[in-house]
Amino acid sequence: MELRHGFTLMRVNGLAVFAVKRGRFIQGGDLEERAAVAWSAIVEHLYAVTDPPTISDVVRVAWRAVGDQVDRDRRSRGLNTNDRYAGVTAGV
Repeated sequence: MELRHGFTLMRVNGLAVFAVKRGRFIQGGDLEERAAVAWSAIVEHLYAVTDPPTISDVVRVAWRAVGDQVDRDRRSRGLNTNDRYAGVTAGV
């Protein structure tokens, strides 16, 4: 199934998994959850831009979305997102 700008559903699935596996700096959450976040971000980006994005653009969008989701999850657990080794932050 073709989505937009020549990207197929299969291609977006592959890019989402690639982004999650290559985004080693992004830790936290399970692989399926991160892949779903990456997939959603990629599809949203494809429909938001007027010119066809590059593969690098799409992967960066996925990394940013997954990183933001991991940070939100960490904050909801009371963890400091500015210093990942700081532990629990009081009053957050």
